[in-house]
Amino acid sequence: MKLKTLIIMGLTSISSLGSCGHAQQPQYLGESPYNLANVDFNTDVIKFYSKVPTDGYFKEENICRGIGSRTMVIYYYYQIYSVSSDKKAAFKDFFFPEIGMLSDEQGKLIGVEGTIDLKNEEDANRLLASVKSKYGNPCFTAEDQYENPIYGWIDNGERIQLRNTAMSNGDYKCELLVSEKKYGEFMADIHSRAWSNFNWFEDTKLPSASSDIILTKDDVVNDHRRGRTAIIDGTMPDFTISTYAGSDDFLYDLDKYLTQQAREVSPKVYGRVPVSFLIDTDGKVKDIKIEEETADEKVKDAATNLIKSLPKFKPATKNEQRVSFKVLTTIDF
Repeated sequence: MKLKTLIIMGLTSISSLGSCGHAQQPQYLGESPYNLANVDFNTDVIKFYSKVPTDGYFKEENICRGIGSRTMVIYYYYQIYSVSSDKKAAFKDFFFPEIGMLSDEQGKLIGVEGTIDLKNEEDANRLLASVKSKYGNPCFTAEDQYENPIYGWIDNGERIQLRNTAMSNGDYKCELLVSEKKYGEFMADIHSRAWSNFNWFEDTKLPSASSDIILTKDDVVNDHRRGRTAIIDGTMPDFTISTYAGSDDFLYDLDKYLTQQAREVSPKVYGRVPVSFLIDTDGKVKDIKIEEETADEKVKDAATNLIKSLPKFKPATKNEQRVSFKVLTTIDF
């Protein structure tokens, strides 16, 4: 990953793009709560922060790598400090004291997040229920490395994510992110604050019930008693090579293994590409598919060959039967 970060205190100049937000959205930070349930991606981010004191926020420049050799400059604006009574953003009945925004080079909004501290898990679940009341059940679920839940939705051209992080004092830090779906591949290369664990997911559907069962990451849960990921009434795939066999988190260790193997590829191959494949009932890899056809041919070939070189796995099981398991991941060269 090539990432350039430039931290600037305040704005050195104020420019106007001539665009106005919707009537229901504030044009300046603090004017009124920004409505996260109805984001206006025509918001002029430069104008939005222009009345904030120069020591009140950071502006961060990120040169983000997407698929292949494509890059995009993304600016991240966020507050330096806030108090719990602030109402900088809102989602229905919840008010967020912190707000951050992503913009393109022209200052146009491409992503916004609100951060709020809630007193307990019950309040965090109420926020989740509020988001679900608008977008339905998540099409994506995951956990971070500390087993904090991450939920994701896709609604028209928007990608929505909610992360509820349990703190040591019993509070919950909740981050609600709304972004333009088309920029997801670049946002996945940001490693700052709320966006550092951004998940570039696409629409996912549960497998249909048939004799040829194919499980996916949506079927994976956390077995807190044993401290490992698991499949209900079944078992996860597993490595057969001794270094990784018996993994507590197969998908995490698989990504780690692929990252290590990608480092051994020729330095002339450079890029990032999403790829899917099936771990079949015999433990062999098949149905390799590059999920982004516009990726560089060298990168696509390298990714395909890397997946083909994977060792034979111990297959997943469900109800005491061997089943196939579909993996969707991104490989960085």
